[in-house]
Amino acid sequence: MATLRSGHPINVFATSRRSAHTDGYAADIWKVDGASVTRQQRPGSPAYALALKLYDAGAYQLGSPWVFTGTGSSFTDAVHDDHLHLQKRQVPGRGGAGETDAVALTAPAN
Repeated sequence: MATLRSGHPINVFATSRRSAHTDGYAADIWKVDGASVTRQQRPGSPAYALALKLYDAGAYQLGSPWVFTGTGSSFTDAVHDDHLHLQKRQVPGRGGAGETDAVALTAPAN
């Protein structure tokens, strides 16, 4: 993953933890098939399909408007409900699987 341009803060929002974006280990996807993720909140949309594909492909961390269950790390929160946050692998020398770029983890809505 290469960082082409970043306006992302150095730390995870509202924390003192360094963001995986800062070192080029994470990327945010704001549009899928030309439409914003915000306009594709329904399961089955192109954004949902891409998020599920990234999760199934073994994303180390996936933040999105949805939570996927299985062996990967998937989360949603107020900061990540309008885009896909993808981290393919752990940042060397950082915390384990419980460390996310999430501000406050939430359970999936029923």
